[in-house]
Amino acid sequence: MRRADVVKTFHEYNHLLFGGRLQEPDIMIRRMRHDLARWYEPDGAHPAGLLIINPAMKHPWTWRSTLCHEMIHIATPDDEAHGAIFTAECNRVGGLIGLEPCDVSDSWNWPGHHAVVVPLDGTVFGWENDED
Repeated sequence: MRRADVVKTFHEYNHLLFGGRLQEPDIMIRRMRHDLARWYEPDGAHPAGLLIINPAMKHPWTWRSTLCHEMIHIATPDDEAHGAIFTAECNRVGGLIGLEPCDVSDSWNWPGHHAVVVPLDGTVFGWENDED
């Protein structure tokens, strides 16, 4: 995965899933021992926040789905990590792409084994993907 691909996908998802309302954070590609990605709230060094994506993800659907999850964190800054507001936003986005609703107990893993994809025609959809 290249940073340019992540930035491009951020803009596509922002337009199609979030109505363009998210400000692009600083995006870094960096290996992490335990996380696929990490979102840091805005601060003095990163006025729009910092999003770190782990390049260890093997398949494009994995980092794209992880990016979408992190974008929901960006869209719900007033919520605790995976609380009710975050879960509601998961379900709003999931509804746009045809995913079943989740609840607070499993929103930490949203979209789980569902890929979040933006094909060339600009439609967005999710599907069950059990590849690792």
